[in-house]
Amino acid sequence: MNELTKLTGYWYELMIDHHKDRDCHWYIVEKHSYGEPPVWYAQHYGYILDEIYSPDFPTYEGAANWLINRLKRAIKVEIDSLMVYSGDSYDLKLTREQIDRFLVIRRDVAVYDREKT
Repeated sequence: MNELTKLTGYWYELMIDHHKDRDCHWYIVEKHSYGEPPVWYAQHYGYILDEIYSPDFPTYEGAANWLINRLKRAIKVEIDSLMVYSGDSYDLKLTREQIDRFLVIRRDVAVYDREKT
């Protein structure tokens, strides 16, 4: 399984409270304009993260790396938010299994960061 697939799967696991289908779709778009060589950019149009657009990259890999890094940050923030709001005014009740799974995901995302540096 490639890194992007794994990270989008993790993101989907975090969508426990409420979400719309578009929260789970991430795109790398190939754009052709004005007879110039193509460029690639990443985008996401969700409710939880709203709209995200990367800058243009001359390669697919550049856009994919940008998206990987953005997903890792989003996953960390979402896990932290879920942990804070569990039992808080949002009345989000996480099970012990969910908390344990989120900690495993967060640790795995941190390992990705260390491997890439």
